[in-house]
Amino acid sequence: MSTFQPFAIPLVNSTIAATDASQSVALNGMGSAVLVKNVGSSECFIAAGSSTVTAVAGGAITDATDGSMSIPPGEIAVYCIPVSATHLAAICAIGITTLLRVSRGEGA
Repeated sequence: MSTFQPFAIPLVNSTIAATDASQSVALNGMGSAVLVKNVGSSECFIAAGSSTVTAVAGGAITDATDGSMSIPPGEIAVYCIPVSATHLAAICAIGITTLLRVSRGEGA
């Protein structure tokens, strides 16, 4: 039987003002999870990795390898990330912007 572990509030959190150019922030703190909240009104795409990580915007056609992970507007979710990930990158489609709040930690 597993026990539920809520996501603890980290001391330091980040913001990404996502545009149609991939940009990233350093993931502060420790943990194998990242809480992402899209407080804007547009979809964006994220990717976790090293300081050189780049997110890729998805297109509007059917394609099995199209873009990074989609974060719809209003989405609040916790995702597992590699412990070795140091940055989170975000991008929107051309001409679109949105705002992400990002917190690294443990729990769900």
